[in-house]
Amino acid sequence: MYFYLKSLLAENIDVFLNAEEEPQTIRINTLKKSYPDLLDKIRTNTNFESLPFSNIGFTINDSTKLSQSMDFFKGDFAFQGASSQIPPIVLNPGPGDRVLDIAAAPGSKSTQIAAMMQNKGILIVNDASLSRMQALNSNTQKAGMINHCIYYRPGERLGRLFPEYFDKVLVDTPCTGLGTLANHREILSWWNTAKLQKLNYMQHQLLVSAIKSAKVGAEIVYSTCSIAPEENELVLDNVIKKYPVEMEPFDIPGLGNLDEGMTLYKNQKLHPSLRNTRRVWPHKHGMEGFFIARLRKTSKYVNSIPLITENIETINSQDETLRNILARISDDWGIENGFWDSYNYIKTSDRVWLFNNQVNTIVKEGFTNGGLLLADEKLQLWKLSHQAIRFLGKLIKKRRISLPEDDLYKIFATNECPNRDGLNGYYALELKGEPSAVIYAHEDKIRIKLGQVFNYNYRL
Repeated sequence: MYFYLKSLLAENIDVFLNAEEEPQTIRINTLKKSYPDLLDKIRTNTNFESLPFSNIGFTINDSTKLSQSMDFFKGDFAFQGASSQIPPIVLNPGPGDRVLDIAAAPGSKSTQIAAMMQNKGILIVNDASLSRMQALNSNTQKAGMINHCIYYRPGERLGRLFPEYFDKVLVDTPCTGLGTLANHREILSWWNTAKLQKLNYMQHQLLVSAIKSAKVGAEIVYSTCSIAPEENELVLDNVIKKYPVEMEPFDIPGLGNLDEGMTLYKNQKLHPSLRNTRRVWPHKHGMEGFFIARLRKTSKYVNSIPLITENIETINSQDETLRNILARISDDWGIENGFWDSYNYIKTSDRVWLFNNQVNTIVKEGFTNGGLLLADEKLQLWKLSHQAIRFLGKLIKKRRISLPEDDLYKIFATNECPNRDGLNGYYALELKGEPSAVIYAHEDKIRIKLGQVFNYNYRL
């Protein structure tokens, strides 16, 4: 690897290899109503630096254990590297767009995109790695997303599943991660040129699929966390020559000194428009290395044969299979019946999922779930999920409880605390007056289901 990097970096190789690790970096979740308060708390309570290109991204330059904070538990912010936040900004999706994130797991960019879309429009979130699907599901739920459908499919197949459907497509491809070497030294143990060539083929296939899935005039952002031209300029050079796309220049306000893409590599001339791509270097820009390109589809691609697939139709609140369930949820949790009319739903045997009203027809092949998990049927009651309780918030008028601070500390540290008042069943637990979690009381215990330990006494 050293000689490969030397060929790229020349006299800069030592400063690249000795680049400092990127500090913990977060992005505020603007889907949450509490985000202005969280911005104030970050500015007051932490040693922070604002990202130069984002007013909701921050590096936290102290030992604060943000992952154990109640703010993180509630999904008020996400951990996301600084340079990782750039591709969605370049894509610039808006409310009402149809957007594809073709290689999405673990979902940090997907949740960023959903926030930029204000939970409107349609966001298709796909990944081909089964081991990463759990993180993708967890992160999209925690973010409070209601405009998305999650697919488990090879990304190469999406172009035929959704031919010329999307306004915006993000192709943030699997890569060697050479740009993250400062934070991930384990790359040194497995990196080789054979791996590089294998990934080049996959990256090409994903980008071609993205082009097939994009409408004429749609924007496609291609990005990797690698600095290797084989994974970046060479992929794009091959695609530009064969498919109806052109490179577009772009600016990132606050980041005016990014390096232009290469138009000559190892004596091979590349398409001159590749100078419109940009590369982030860890030793120059103080964040993990990244490559970003923006393309526009200029005409139809005629050689793609769409797949014939079945569809799933969402239902509205008046559907006969759902109306009584929503009435029960309203009655049990004290929610106004009319609230449900603004959304669409999918109902399975024991679950209800809530979507915005723009998600109507869902391609069935590869679809795993989507929207917000509203409720599970448990013990003759429709139990709201953690994320549904946060989404509904003060609309919940019944089954709300608060606990003494000692018990709150205990339940978030150990998943249980004493049941001092003889409660029985499921309740919405209030944190600082806001319904924030679902708990279950039975006999002498109150329990909560958590994926990790949190410290109730720690918040920003």
